[in-house]
Amino acid sequence: MFEPEVEARFRRIEDAQIVAAELLHRFEQETRESARHLEAVVAAIARWLDRAEERLALGEKRLTLGEERLALGEEALKRSEERLAQGEERLKRSEERLERGEERHDESEAKLNALIDIVADLSRMMRDRNGKRGPNGGE
Repeated sequence: MFEPEVEARFRRIEDAQIVAAELLHRFEQETRESARHLEAVVAAIARWLDRAEERLALGEKRLTLGEERLALGEEALKRSEERLAQGEERLKRSEERLERGEERHDESEAKLNALIDIVADLSRMMRDRNGKRGPNGGE
């Protein structure tokens, strides 16, 4: 048919086409494998993002609860501080009353001692008077 040179060229061209087809087939297969791998990576990233969003939502919920608890704690602390201030004020008033009571006690004790002295003086006077008259009532 054709001359041997032309036949040899056709064989080389056919061989090159077979090699090119095989290379193309391998490239397509590697491309499909890479595409599947990338799809798996994209799916994993999507799952990771979904979990990250869930964790973020949960974190925000916990933060909100924490802020609410903090606010409640601050309110309780404020009430406790108010109660403490009231207790300190009551203690101060009690101490003042105690001081006044001690002063009154000291005054009462002084009056009592004065009354005891008066009674003792009256008793001596009565004894002296009774002693001067004697047992018969005369001097």
